[in-house]
Amino acid sequence: MAGQEVLVTAGIGIALYPRHGNDISTLFKHADAAMLAAKLEKSGAHLFDGQLDAGGPGRFALIQTFTWWALETAMRQCIGWLKRRFDLRIEVNVPISVIMDTQFMPELTRLVDRHGVRGGITPEITENVFFGDYDRLNAILSQLRSFGIECSIDDFGTGHSSLSRLRQLPAAELEAFLAQSKWRWRG
Repeated sequence: MAGQEVLVTAGIGIALYPRHGNDISTLFKHADAAMLAAKLEKSGAHLFDGQLDAGGPGRFALIQTFTWWALETAMRQCIGWLKRRFDLRIEVNVPISVIMDTQFMPELTRLVDRHGVRGGITPEITENVFFGDYDRLNAILSQLRSFGIECSIDDFGTGHSSLSRLRQLPAAELEAFLAQSKWRWRG
């Protein structure tokens, strides 16, 4: 990248306990919504506002809609590659608010049934999700694996998860940031 100018921006979503939620899953969902608002507004940071950011036609619905569009687009691309005999996969970032939603597996099942693609996509979740409902996350990842879809854990080392706890998750890949370098392990 020598000689290349790179512009990096960040969007920070803020959700406060107990004002914006009493459990970690709710707080992450609200922080995701606030982060999207910060990115859309190009404001840098956004404090969750329940009336503006929560569900329905608001920003959380936009996160859901965009994630499902990204998953379906990835599946269509995989089909195109398979027709050309390229066996490639696409990683799609899936926010914790989407993967922990009770409708995630039923919706994903419908999408896979419609397109017939399983192994070509890899949902990517960030390490910070481990602060939430770990048992539920483990069950969802196990369902995905039995469905033929393996997940990737992104940004490992940026949060506070332990490797021993991580090993219990049925994830196929770990992406870690160590000393400014990105490392990828695939098991």
